[in-house]
Amino acid sequence: MLPASRAHRKKFRRWLAGVGALAGAAMVGLFWWGRRDPPSVPPSAGPPTNRVHVLEMKRDLFEDSLEVVGTIVASSAVDLQFESEGVVAQFDFSNGDRVLKGDVIARLDQGDALLDLREAQNDLRRAEKLFSVGGMTPDDLERARIKVRKAERGMEKRVITAIASGVIADREIAVGQFVTPNRVIARLLAVENVTVTGWVTEQAIDAVAIGQGVVARVATYGNVSFRGKIDKIDPEAQNHQFRVEARLQNPGGLLLPGLMARVKIVTFSSPNALTVPMEALQPGRGGERRVLLAGPDNRVVARAVQAGYLSTQFAVIERGLEPGDRVITQHAGDLAPGDPITIIDQD
Repeated sequence: MLPASRAHRKKFRRWLAGVGALAGAAMVGLFWWGRRDPPSVPPSAGPPTNRVHVLEMKRDLFEDSLEVVGTIVASSAVDLQFESEGVVAQFDFSNGDRVLKGDVIARLDQGDALLDLREAQNDLRRAEKLFSVGGMTPDDLERARIKVRKAERGMEKRVITAIASGVIADREIAVGQFVTPNRVIARLLAVENVTVTGWVTEQAIDAVAIGQGVVARVATYGNVSFRGKIDKIDPEAQNHQFRVEARLQNPGGLLLPGLMARVKIVTFSSPNALTVPMEALQPGRGGERRVLLAGPDNRVVARAVQAGYLSTQFAVIERGLEPGDRVITQHAGDLAPGDPITIIDQD
């Protein structure tokens, strides 16, 4: 067993050796760390740019409109009634059926009227033979002819013929019924042109005028458009709304009375307009207006403009812009002339 002093010295030497090894390792690590390539430093960035949307100016048709829901009605209606009394022998059309001009709609029993016509025709033939051999005066021959025309007119009074193409409505009688001359048996609705009636609020009525164009669509025919013009505006409001009528072209008679239609009333139209979104329009000096443009160097340029018609979404520019100008359309209020921009979308 070693004395205590020698044992302590031996432990102390081992401790010194460990500390030295750690110090050496640390020095080697620092040496290699110092030889590493220095971290790359990003190049100095330029001033930040603003990301913008622009609209390239092009002349195009611009229309402003309001939409109402309306009902199709016939432009005219004719009461159908016989000019003679009798029993209905023929009525081949029901409500909603289409008829063409000249179609026989209904007929009374011919009965005595047909007998009268045949008798008058026979009398005329005899009169013509007698007249040819000198056995009848001209006056007698003319009376025979008048009798035939009267009998033919009696037959016509027992037939109802369509005076125009249209649709049968309000049929009230059936075959076999007795009718008198003042009895309306049905109505013929003219549909070559029809009327659509709708209601416009008092807030919007100032934008509506007689003669303005309209475009109507009905669900039955999808995207098929029927064009027409405002024909009548009631002068007094009912429940804060004004009744408006428009006459529509109806080729083929597709629009039938009673159909619901969505009607676009064109309140303003310009065939060759330059327009900008309202959010792109800014107040300028002295009451003028201005827009901000993307300049050729992608910096903001201010331009004074004169706006004409203003809708809720667009402004028609009458002076200050030309086709090809690039108007900044979004967040223009956050920019100032000279600011750098990056165009991320162009319409």
